[in-house]
Amino acid sequence: MKVLLVIWLLSAGIGVSYSVISERKNRIEFLSTMEQDLKELAYYMCEWRLPVEEAVGRMIKEGSSFVFFYEAIHKRIRERVTDDFGKLWCEESKSLLTGVTLSEEIKILWKDTFSHIPMEPGAVKRQLYLKSEILSEKRKALEEKYKGEQRLVLSMGFFVSAFLCLILW
Repeated sequence: MKVLLVIWLLSAGIGVSYSVISERKNRIEFLSTMEQDLKELAYYMCEWRLPVEEAVGRMIKEGSSFVFFYEAIHKRIRERVTDDFGKLWCEESKSLLTGVTLSEEIKILWKDTFSHIPMEPGAVKRQLYLKSEILSEKRKALEEKYKGEQRLVLSMGFFVSAFLCLILW
């Protein structure tokens, strides 16, 4: 019975560590998707010179990871709910970012992507690429931080569960 308890405790400790690492990996992938989507939007809006509605439609067709986000924006644009795209982006971003554990700075950066931008192609392109680069720097910093902590998290999970096994033994 004790052997089964030891095996269970060790696997539980390692499982908790693995879930922490996988959650961090998902956070980095989410940031990477945000970065890529801003670059794609800049490409469609500035290089192809598509209007906002068509650029968002292209994002849906290309199969972005945030399809539900772009579908909600596209629907509201077609229904002419608002003329201010920055305000619409901010409102829909709230639903996208709920449940995501990112810093407030990154959330505000994403929400304010189209706020206070004159909708001329040059300004949009500069702003979107700038925000994409900021997200890239944040992602790289998180990757470095998590890379250094990964071994620590795994070993802590193992050693805590091993300590509990010694106490119960």
